[in-house]
Amino acid sequence: ELQSQGSVTELKSMLEQLRKSAITNVVFDIGLMRGFDYYTDVVFEVFDTHPENNRSMFGGGRYDGLVGLFGVEPVPTVGFGMGDVTLQNFLQDHQLMPALKPVTDIYLVQVGVTAQQIDPILKELREMGLNVAADLTTRKPDKQIKTAAKKGINYALFIGPKELQTEQFTLRDLTAGTEEQHSLQRIVSIVKDARK
Repeated sequence: ELQSQGSVTELKSMLEQLRKSAITNVVFDIGLMRGFDYYTDVVFEVFDTHPENNRSMFGGGRYDGLVGLFGVEPVPTVGFGMGDVTLQNFLQDHQLMPALKPVTDIYLVQVGVTAQQIDPILKELREMGLNVAADLTTRKPDKQIKTAAKKGINYALFIGPKELQTEQFTLRDLTAGTEEQHSLQRIVSIVKDARK
């Protein structure tokens, strides 16, 4: 009879031990299967109870012979693997993800100039203490601005041929939506003051 099989009695014993340890959210699922190549006993998956995160966060099981395949004494072992995206979903759904501010102060948006032309500006801003990101592609300015906003960067600095000639640069506050034209030194002062 099935109830008298060793694996069934071991499973019942394990579930009873879990209950005695006040672990009551374990559900037996006869349809759960993991790699037949090396699992030799109980396999498991762990799920979040939040309805927005219904994928398995991690899973694993018991394997008795796997370690022995590597030339050492076979030791009964339990292991698991987990997913980074499901862990991120868990942290977000339960408001456990820290609200990190971007470390980038300003995003250089190039308009009709080359990476070589903006390199001295980039270097100068960094030497004056700003954390600067630059889009070195030929994407349109609106796409570059969307990228900066998506990254949570507060300022965009536009650099084109006119700006390189006049040394007056357009600084856009991406939060307020305002624009001003200033020298690099003044822009650095504005951005540093906004950090406080």
